[in-house]
Amino acid sequence: MKYVLIASTFCLGIMSSCSLFYNEQDKEVVARVYDKYLYKSDLIGVVPEELSEEDSTLIAENYINNWGKAQLVLYKAELNLTEEKKSFEKQLQDYRNDLVTHAYKQELIRQKLDTNISEQEIEEYFNAHPENFKLKENIVKAFYLTLDKAAPKLSDVKRWYKSSKKEDYLSLQDYCIQFATSFNLNDSIWMSYNDLLKFIPIEGNQEQFLRSTKFYETQDSLSLYFLRIEEYKIKNSTSPLQYVKPTVKSIIINQRKLELISKMEEELVEKALNKKNFEIY
Repeated sequence: MKYVLIASTFCLGIMSSCSLFYNEQDKEVVARVYDKYLYKSDLIGVVPEELSEEDSTLIAENYINNWGKAQLVLYKAELNLTEEKKSFEKQLQDYRNDLVTHAYKQELIRQKLDTNISEQEIEEYFNAHPENFKLKENIVKAFYLTLDKAAPKLSDVKRWYKSSKKEDYLSLQDYCIQFATSFNLNDSIWMSYNDLLKFIPIEGNQEQFLRSTKFYETQDSLSLYFLRIEEYKIKNSTSPLQYVKPTVKSIIINQRKLELISKMEEELVEKALNKKNFEIY
C-alpha cells in the first residue's frame, strides 16, 4: 500500500487490500483533505472489474489524486473568496428552475404535440416562404455508374445509359448489379453536386458543366465513369420542395411546439389571475 502526502493534508489510498483509515461511522477511508473524506465505497464503479490488478490500481490512484486536487483547490477558494462571491444560491435556484421547467415542457410536448403533417401543409408553408429556401449549393437529379475497365459489353452500356426505353433501363440495372463497382440508377431524387463528385470525377466550373451536359463519360487509370443528368438547380435559386421537405417538416413541428408552450403558459396565467393566485401590485 502506497501513501502520497499532498500539502501535508491529502492521504492517498489504493483500492487493493491495505490498512485504511476509519472515521467515526467506521467507514473505510482511502483519502482525506482537511475535513473532507473519500471512502472506499465512493470508488465502486470507477474501476471496471475485468481489468488487471495493475491497471485497476492505476485507475484508482488517478481518481483519488484528481479528487484530492479538486478538494484542495476548493478549500483554497473557500478561504480566499468573499462570502458575496461564494454565494451561488440564486444561480443554483435559477438553474434548477430552468431544468424543471424544461423537463415539464418536454413532457407536455411528448404527450400533446401533433406530429402528423399533411402534404398540403408542407406545400402551403413552402409556397408562403420561398425566400427561406434558397439553395446554398448546386443540386442534380442524375444516375451514374462506375465500371472496371475490363468490364464486358461496354458498347451496350453506352447505349443503355442514354436510352429512355424501359427495357434498356432494366438491362442496365441487371448489368450494374453484376459488374458495376458503384452505381445509382435512381434519377428521381435530388442530390448535392458535391456529393455527386464523390462518385464521378468532374473538373471545371459546376454551373457551366450543368448547363452544357446531359451525358458524361470519363475515366482514370482503373475505372470508367458514366453520368446522366436529368435535371439540375443552380445555387441561389429556389430549392425544389422535394429537396427541402424534411426541413419544412422540422420547421412546422418547431412552430407547433412553440404554439403549444405559449398556449399552456397563457392558460396558466389566466387561471392563476382568475383564482387570485397571481397578482401584480
